[in-house]
Amino acid sequence: MAGRWDCGWPPSCCRYRDGELAEWLRDELSRRPGWQWEPLSAEDDAGLEAYRSFVAWEGHNDIPADAVENDYPLGKWVASVRRRRVLGTLAPVLALLLVAAAPIDRHYLRRFAWHPQSTWWAINLDAARQYISRTQTLLGMPDGHCELLEGRPIAVSQWMSRMRHQHKRGLLSDEQIAELQALPGWQWTAAPIAERVEPGSPEACSNFPCPRRARCRGLCGACYEEQRTAQLAAGTWTSSYVDAAPVREHVIKLKERGIGRRRLAALAGVNDKASATLLNARSARSSGPRGKVLVTTAAKRWAVEIPDAPHHGSVADRTPVPAETSRVQLRAVVETLGGSRAEAYRRCGISVATGTSVLTGRSQQVTAATARRIERAYTAYCGAGTQ
Repeated sequence: MAGRWDCGWPPSCCRYRDGELAEWLRDELSRRPGWQWEPLSAEDDAGLEAYRSFVAWEGHNDIPADAVENDYPLGKWVASVRRRRVLGTLAPVLALLLVAAAPIDRHYLRRFAWHPQSTWWAINLDAARQYISRTQTLLGMPDGHCELLEGRPIAVSQWMSRMRHQHKRGLLSDEQIAELQALPGWQWTAAPIAERVEPGSPEACSNFPCPRRARCRGLCGACYEEQRTAQLAAGTWTSSYVDAAPVREHVIKLKERGIGRRRLAALAGVNDKASATLLNARSARSSGPRGKVLVTTAAKRWAVEIPDAPHHGSVADRTPVPAETSRVQLRAVVETLGGSRAEAYRRCGISVATGTSVLTGRSQQVTAATARRIERAYTAYCGAGTQ
């Protein structure tokens, strides 16, 4: 008999409250050791009364989240009950009382909808928001991080990874996607371990505390795309690339004036290979010359002015330049030093044959390297610059 009474404990408590419990059963239960007619807290007691009232009036227990019954926030209380159930902190007697007060369905059973999936979703969202309240962003969250929520550790980092995977498979609703994107620092792609660096380091993304390596404009790929999307929507986006055709024409004119590809790379401080792909077809990709160039490298190439004629100050060492200026400078060095011409040629760093050809006028052109040597000697011994 006692076992039968134990199985009927929650209904007995409800009938006791309603004054419908038989007197002999009430007395028998009261004599049992540890028996309580009010095993719930005041808050749960009020919520249970509102729940029973809702079921009695509506005939179902599908309670909306914003439901209010007799001025009691029933929807919020039911949500808290579900949270306690999945977190393992709900009193068993309350769970039994909820089921006992539920209406009988078409299978002649009493059921309470616990909604574990939506409840876990809300719990993990709260855990993520709790982390954000301390760090202001989800960027930089360590792998395997857990948040202590309502006395239980919540593996929020693993949950975020599952949500990214479900998003790739198209398993998230539009409402869930919107809730995740509203979290500060949320990204749909996680940084691989090999790409992670110390946040705030020179090679790290400038969007602190993002742990990814900087790829473009000081940002990692995910942060760059997020910023680009936002600026496109606001109409403030400016591209990092410009048309390569005007830059290519400028480089060709420089080449015609004796400033070749390698010399231009040295003067402008740009990569020689980039200059090659600007002028020539890219055989590795089976495509033509570059159609776009970075704004920064284009500006560096534009800064190299086109000379009126090839001049030894800017062209490569072996580029021929007019010998007139070098002849005047060499003659002045010879006259200043006196003595033999061979000694003057040696101090200029040129051979006797080269010096003789320049000084006598047999050579109308000299290499840029020879012109620079003569100019250095002229500056050192005659105290003057280029004439």
